[in-house]
Amino acid sequence: MKAQTVVVQFVIFFVLSISILGALGYFFKLQSDLFREDVASGHRKLVNSYVSAIAINLLAECKICDYAALSFKLQNMTGGYYTEISFSNNQSSVITQPGGVADKSSLHNLNYTLLFNGFSYSIKPITLTLEKDKNILGVS
Repeated sequence: MKAQTVVVQFVIFFVLSISILGALGYFFKLQSDLFREDVASGHRKLVNSYVSAIAINLLAECKICDYAALSFKLQNMTGGYYTEISFSNNQSSVITQPGGVADKSSLHNLNYTLLFNGFSYSIKPITLTLEKDKNILGVS
């Protein structure tokens, strides 16, 4: 009977230790996912501000020209997410993939004078183009 008690105690302690280890692993994975999402959220806002600043710079610097283009490169992945920049419906969107969470902006109300079009991903250089004669601001 003593041997059975020792075996039962061993099984109970083994199951408890595996349960505690699993709970700790789940907790750390949850924290990691929360930190990644916080980083991605901050990154979306910063990229939107950056694109807005570049668009304003294109408009301010190009007084006489009809066409201007400016290329820039973003980091491929931030927090394990790719970044997509798209212009549509008179606003800019920065979307992180996978997940498809978006941060939208009117680019400081430039949508009253310009039409927006195009999209691009962070894995290649991004080019903002301004066609003043057609009032189009595009991304490619």
